Amino acid sequence: MDNVPSPIENENSDYGAAKISADLRRLERRDLWAWMNAVVIILGLTGAVFSLSASLQWMGMKTALGVDYRVAVRALVILVLAFTAHTIYQQVKLRKLRRELKDQHVQAEVFRRLAMFDPLTGLCNRRFAEQRLKAEIARSERRGTR
Repeated sequence: MDNVPSPIENENSDYGAAKISADLRRLERRDLWAWMNAVVIILGLTGAVFSLSASLQWMGMKTALGVDYRVAVRALVILVLAFTAHTIYQQVKLRKLRRELKDQHVQAEVFRRLAMFDPLTGLCNRRFAEQRLKAEIARSERRGTR
């Protein structure tokens, strides 16, 4: 007997997981680049706030509208750090959701193939034939070769 693999095993036996993983890695590299830019900007802003504080202190200004500049600068730095921590937390959650979505996509592809092909014989089943027939009828109607 000829040992021909069934369409379930033959056609992308990894169920598209390699392509999904490659897309996920490419997306994570883009995210890393964006995060590095954000870190540079946050550090630059924090340095600007400290230099502004130092220059205001050097000029002898200590308060404005009843608020000490040192307290205002510290509060601003704390807010920037809190915002950074929150965005890092959101990024970690987003990565986790992307990985879960990848796993669900692979499972959906497995179920689709199981629904279209008989696992024992590897032959197309009725669902596949009906779907293919509808596509061919639509194609023949578009071309006018009924």
